[in-house]
Amino acid sequence: MKLHKQCKVELAASKDATRQAITEPFLSIENGKGTLVSTNGHSMAIVPVEIEPEDCQGYVSAAALIAARKQAKRASELQIGLNGCAKLFDGSTMPRDGEAGNSTFPNWKQVLPGEISDSAYTVEIAFDAKLLWELAQAMGTQGVRLVARAGNDGAIKVFPIKSSVGGITCANIDAKGLLMPVRVK
Repeated sequence: MKLHKQCKVELAASKDATRQAITEPFLSIENGKGTLVSTNGHSMAIVPVEIEPEDCQGYVSAAALIAARKQAKRASELQIGLNGCAKLFDGSTMPRDGEAGNSTFPNWKQVLPGEISDSAYTVEIAFDAKLLWELAQAMGTQGVRLVARAGNDGAIKVFPIKSSVGGITCANIDAKGLLMPVRVK
């Protein structure tokens, strides 16, 4: 499997050890095409990958991805063989499934709202995720509510939220923010 080394799919996996089936990314192979999927139950990363004929569907441990990324120091993509074990570029091997063990990855396609494509949505909002994260921290929260008007090229209003999901805290519920949209080319 080949994956751009900036795609850290494992960061979207669950950190909750009791949810073993989603603690590691999963390589899905369908019709000769590979997709690396990772979820924590609240968000999901779906990244197309280039697969080799010997690669097979199954879990890919975060440890294997990190090790492959370290070996790809100067390359733009990491390369890892995924058959019975994870075979790194230098020929070394390591366990492939990590914490997930013999779990069954959830049916990730079941939660997709149809095919994810531009034509499937009526409103498109583009923003810089790093700026949103910094703005959320500036407002004293980890969770935000975004408000944007369809067809409006103006700023996106950002409000803090309190949520039981992931233990999101909020220092000041009355804080407000604005996020300037990003031009989509």
